[in-house]
Amino acid sequence: MKNNEPKTISLSKSFSIFMIAGIQFYIVIKIIVPWLSKCLNTTEYIVWMFAGTFLLFIPIFSTAILLLKRDGYAMDLKTIKSALNLHKLSKKDYLWIIIGLIIAGSLCCIVILLLMSFSRTFTVESLYSISPIAVSPLYGNELWYAVFLPVFFFFNYVGEEILWRGYILPRQLNSNYGKYAVLINALFHCSYHFVFGIKPLIIMFPMLVLMPLIVSKTKNTWTSIIIHTLIGAPTQIMIILGVLGN
Repeated sequence: MKNNEPKTISLSKSFSIFMIAGIQFYIVIKIIVPWLSKCLNTTEYIVWMFAGTFLLFIPIFSTAILLLKRDGYAMDLKTIKSALNLHKLSKKDYLWIIIGLIIAGSLCCIVILLLMSFSRTFTVESLYSISPIAVSPLYGNELWYAVFLPVFFFFNYVGEEILWRGYILPRQLNSNYGKYAVLINALFHCSYHFVFGIKPLIIMFPMLVLMPLIVSKTKNTWTSIIIHTLIGAPTQIMIILGVLGN
């Protein structure tokens, strides 16, 4: 592709990409994971690691690459990385990551405290049950499944971010609604998580706004990949170790 400037993308097209993935998310979480869990007589979390990777996150990762190919980009690694704004991190990028993590963590805590203030049914204990997956620690031989976590993390966090922020966001910013692109990207990302329900989405929303905002400032998708990973991965690890979960 001669011109590396990203094309535009319509609201309907970008929303449809998020929602198709969101429907996949719902089917995997609500239908496939419970069914396989019963068939294999194992925990939903173990099934989710594999089903989520192969049936949701790898397709999301592949969609970003296929959309680039359709746009005419060469399929060599250098071109793909450049087209998805996967650049070497600068000192400014690291600063944005630190600021983003602090702000996201602070705002999420504030939202949780507000929910606890206005809803008697929302307590610290209820935070353990906001996931649509029946989370539980891994014991004994189950811990061997943890060796798959790097693959799960890679396709989860990298896959989502290269599609949402690497491919879609630059095209939203380049469209006639570009000045609202950050908020629109966050709202569409929120709709992708509709399977979680309203309260988790309210808690997640500050992070969902901050990630496209930071990428729009840095022009580097690695910033949102790192923020997403540092917020999400420790939770997964704490579930496995029994720090979080039922």
